[in-house]
Amino acid sequence: MFEINRIDHIGLIVDEFEPVVKLFELLLGFRVGSPLVRSGYIGVDMEIPGTKGISIEILKSDKSPISKKSSLINKKAAIHHVGLHIKNLPLAINFVNELYMEALEDERSDQFVPFEAKLRSDSEGQFFHIAPGWKYDSDFYYEIFDGASLHLPNYFLDNVARGIGIKKLNAWAHVSNDDVSLSDWYERLFGLETVYYWNPSPVDYGFSVRTLKFLENEMNVEILKPLKADSYMQKFLDEFGCSVHHISFEVENIDSVSQICDQFRIEVLGLHSGVGEKGKWHECFIAPPQIRGLLIHFFSWEIQ
Repeated sequence: MFEINRIDHIGLIVDEFEPVVKLFELLLGFRVGSPLVRSGYIGVDMEIPGTKGISIEILKSDKSPISKKSSLINKKAAIHHVGLHIKNLPLAINFVNELYMEALEDERSDQFVPFEAKLRSDSEGQFFHIAPGWKYDSDFYYEIFDGASLHLPNYFLDNVARGIGIKKLNAWAHVSNDDVSLSDWYERLFGLETVYYWNPSPVDYGFSVRTLKFLENEMNVEILKPLKADSYMQKFLDEFGCSVHHISFEVENIDSVSQICDQFRIEVLGLHSGVGEKGKWHECFIAPPQIRGLLIHFFSWEIQ
């Protein structure tokens, strides 16, 4: 694996800019950070409550000739990429190329195109893009870069709860029909550790969950695998591909989520509870109409 300095940002593609920024600010309690002007799109950093150093980038095509050739156009899923800041990009690329040659089957190794570093548009470092999984079937990618940070966090200066009462960003979850191979990719490239695996009977549930944890922080990656053809996870996979299904936030109180969402006329989905190691948990989802192809997951704990 190569050393990840920090998770820098999550890139979110939107059709209409202002409604999404307002939703994140008023409903979710985010704060508007720095504006973004990059090749092919415009955007803004949104600072996440309780999560220092990671932003969500709200991105929209600038309709330039460059953006018309970009993967931002006609993209169905909302999550476009996740930015990871590392210390030594040339060393990371050498490691990745050697690992891919080793991991790929012999008949495919001669088709492998080595990853190469590219100069960032701000000339402050280099980057390369890599889609999760050995099979090249993911519909989002990780932006690996060195040099100066792309995101300079504007830390919250107070502890006043705003909006829905988010405590921190906890995870992003993507859907795949091959959770074993995908988890192997995360473990070998990023050094993530599998900390949870739930594989129920397909008679009772439509998907399994595998959770992997970044070793240097409290962030998680979840892999959701459809267990039957008519499950909503399989329908999501058919429509959006192997992309991010939801992002997950821990909140102070799940009841507040329902109350505040009612004020914004946003339906709360899948509200239910259970018991875990920490105590009783509660969770729910929302699917804001301002954001295509992405759910937002909330959960809270009643600590025993």
